[in-house]
Amino acid sequence: MIRLATIFYACMLAMAVVLSWFAGAPSDWIVLATSAPLDAPTWFPIPPKTWATGFRLLVDTGVGFLVGLGIVLVTQGIYPKLKWGQKLTQDFAHVFQKLSWGQAFYLALLSGVAEEALFRVALQPLVTRWTTPILGVFFVGLIFGLVHSGPKKHYLIWTLFAILFGWLAGGLYAWRGGLWLPAVIHITVNTFNLKWIADKAGTLYAHSMIRTVEVGEELHRV
Repeated sequence: MIRLATIFYACMLAMAVVLSWFAGAPSDWIVLATSAPLDAPTWFPIPPKTWATGFRLLVDTGVGFLVGLGIVLVTQGIYPKLKWGQKLTQDFAHVFQKLSWGQAFYLALLSGVAEEALFRVALQPLVTRWTTPILGVFFVGLIFGLVHSGPKKHYLIWTLFAILFGWLAGGLYAWRGGLWLPAVIHITVNTFNLKWIADKAGTLYAHSMIRTVEVGEELHRV
């Protein structure tokens, strides 16, 4: 699964590079150049623009992690209470079994960078060029959500969550500029939620084994 995911997201990232070239937004890959960089002391060895960019990346990393953690707490608090959320978690648990923290982070890094690069850095500027910034966020977020869909009706909760996330990430990208902030949020959400789902898979497996043993004992008594 990890090898297949690596190939898939590598292709997605390559597509994002090509589309972003057409969109003419190469600077958005990390962080937009600040028009008014922070003033560094004259004796400071780092140029003011580099200092401003580094400071902005540091702030965006902290903000992205906190926002992502908040989304994690919301999703993990809501999903178990909803019938569709329970079914969706069980479906995902059968796919993401026995993931370590390292594997969860690696998959989250792949998906977070590749998806945000494609939808925010590549597609959003293209759509914005044809419409308006607000409509760019709206339509790309909608497409992002529709891509996250499944064959059963309980997958709609995943699609709705992805649409909301797409609008949030798109708005932050338009406001803050650059791939960094939405990618950090995406990576944080996927890391914690993938590990949570993997742990759920272990719990489901244990309950299944216990039930199998109980059924076997009942049949033996009969």
